[in-house]
Amino acid sequence: MEIKGLIIFICVIHFTRATLYAPITARPVSLVPRVSPTNSKASTGVSISSLLGCPDLAYNVKSFVGNQTIELLVDTGSSTTGVAGVNCSSCNTSHYYNPSLSQSSVILGTQVLAEYQDGSQWSGKAVSDSFALMGISIPAFAFGMITAQSNFFATSTCVVGSASTTSLSDGIMGMAYPPLLEPGTQSIMDRFFVDEALQENIFSLYMCFTNHGELTVGGLNTSVVTNTSLIAWAPCLGPSTFFFIGIFAIQVGNTGPMWTVSGLRKGSSMPFIVDSGTTVTILPASLYQSLVLKFTQNPDWPSVFDMTFFLSGECVRMPPTTNETWLNARLPTINFYFDGFMMPLLATRLLLFRIDLVDNSTCYASGIAPSSSNEYILGLSTLTQYLTIFDLDTAYIGFYDDPGPVCRTGLHLTATSDATPSIDYARTVFFIAFAMVCLFAFT
Repeated sequence: MEIKGLIIFICVIHFTRATLYAPITARPVSLVPRVSPTNSKASTGVSISSLLGCPDLAYNVKSFVGNQTIELLVDTGSSTTGVAGVNCSSCNTSHYYNPSLSQSSVILGTQVLAEYQDGSQWSGKAVSDSFALMGISIPAFAFGMITAQSNFFATSTCVVGSASTTSLSDGIMGMAYPPLLEPGTQSIMDRFFVDEALQENIFSLYMCFTNHGELTVGGLNTSVVTNTSLIAWAPCLGPSTFFFIGIFAIQVGNTGPMWTVSGLRKGSSMPFIVDSGTTVTILPASLYQSLVLKFTQNPDWPSVFDMTFFLSGECVRMPPTTNETWLNARLPTINFYFDGFMMPLLATRLLLFRIDLVDNSTCYASGIAPSSSNEYILGLSTLTQYLTIFDLDTAYIGFYDDPGPVCRTGLHLTATSDATPSIDYARTVFFIAFAMVCLFAFT
């Protein structure tokens, strides 16, 4: 009886402490959850190119195709490179690619058709020729020579300092994964990495709202990214096509309710495409409506930017008594929650984007739009607030909050931790076996 009584006593003590779940542990709060691999290839250096064009409308990089200067829109939302051909009468660009002026040009002949989310498109033929950015080149790169287009080439004009400039690009340089390539064309990043033996299969962008920025290929510009421990990394979701990353929640201010997408389970994320070729940030319709309603009801929000403004697509002038600095001091931030970190965004830059016009006036257009499908996009209204890093080998997207004093917002990426219980299966087996012993002791 003494032994049975001892077993019963131990069982009572154990059941008061036992649980089917392991102790709750938080995710690491480090902003650097992975280390980029070190390749054995010798680096030829890091290519650093300035970005040109109009702020928040298009960011172009100067390239050299068959030794001809071509300005290409840098697009992380597609993979195919297309260049306006000399015989494209509808292209309306500043520079055209003429294959007859290049001794290395080869007409491959494959028909190429590229279509985009906004309904624009271009068509042409696959061509191979030398291709170069600042400091790196490849001898034979297959791209599309554009011979016809529909709503593809922009016609906006803006002001840079005291001079006016057009936002016209001469084509597009797709930076996403190869599965999105049109037939007969090649991935520019794959070719750079293989042909140039870049130290890392990585590139980064910062696109400053004051009309300057930078594309870095093959590594990081250490004069800009001075503290790599402050990079916040998010894993890419799904297959290697678009750059998908997951957003778990959106919050207005640090104390407001967190909005999640209708229908998602708690703890699930919604995939967003990181797309430098799209101006606006495209949100699920319910989140779009919630954000617009929240700010249009704020007493400090200018009444000219009402619900009609967001739906109109028009560019509207700020009231003379209000400016961005005044608004930023009074409005809450809009916080995007990723896996392991939170990204605060200035409401004036996410909801509005500024356009300086040639008549020396300034107007603002909507920086967000509701999705008409199941595609959601982090566009320029989000990406201009942080430097963005694309690591193609490890399939991670990184964000860095200090691209320099001109672009600086004063906001900082913040590590978060989600305390989530997880089942300890070994402990569970022990618990069941121990329960059977206790049951025998009580009977």
